[in-house]
Amino acid sequence: MIDVVNLTAAAYQALQTQQRTAALIDNTTENISTGRKVNRAQDNPTDYFQARELSNRASDLLAVKNSIGQGLSTIEAASIGLRSLNQTIDQLGAIVSSIRGASDEERLSTAAIFDQVVSQLDQLASDSSYSGVSLISGLPQDLSVTISDDGEALTVSGEASDQSGLGIGSAASEYDDFATNANIDAALADLDAASAAIRAREHSFLSNLSVLDVREQFAQDLSDTLQAGSDNLVNANLEEEAATFLALQVRQKLGNVTLNLISEKNNAIASLF
Repeated sequence: MIDVVNLTAAAYQALQTQQRTAALIDNTTENISTGRKVNRAQDNPTDYFQARELSNRASDLLAVKNSIGQGLSTIEAASIGLRSLNQTIDQLGAIVSSIRGASDEERLSTAAIFDQVVSQLDQLASDSSYSGVSLISGLPQDLSVTISDDGEALTVSGEASDQSGLGIGSAASEYDDFATNANIDAALADLDAASAAIRAREHSFLSNLSVLDVREQFAQDLSDTLQAGSDNLVNANLEEEAATFLALQVRQKLGNVTLNLISEKNNAIASLF
């Protein structure tokens, strides 16, 4: 039984070269399979940790972008509600205007229609919510939207836009069933004021939408830039890695040839004795 294998200096050097080549092949194979040249901290500590920091911030910005997207949807839902409320108020104005010079019976009948349509204002305001948040219901909520990865937030204030919040009364109680032209004028004045209030709220929401649109795009663009920087630090050039892999394979084959030649030479020398 042979316990020790004695190698010549040339064979030992050739074997070490083959071991280093095999390690390089393994590393290049990993780089090709993962698409990265830095797969762990020990590969390149500086690039690894810098890339991780950039990737983490890119992820944080994407979370901010998602938060902004939800905020935009909440404001858009409220804006849709305001447009529907304004259309309803226009309808109410047409109803009231149509009864000038009408008989008492017609005024009373129109007052009932008016109150029926007015009841839709509360429902529209209540329904204009997104993910449980309503900015225009009878009990409106404020919306806080995170707009940066350092926690900065934009607060959008809700405003009651139901019948009471818009200051529109009922025909029966506030406008005396339109018994006189003065009652009609009072109702039209309240409707005009409600339309003006809705326009003001739409303008406020539009301003917030513009800010959030800019912030959303900024978060996406900066996240893309940071991730690209991270990738540049750790991603492998697959063409270069493939060329390196082929070169190492050739080196490994030549190394095997060298080992075979050394072995044959040693055997030939041994056969002389």
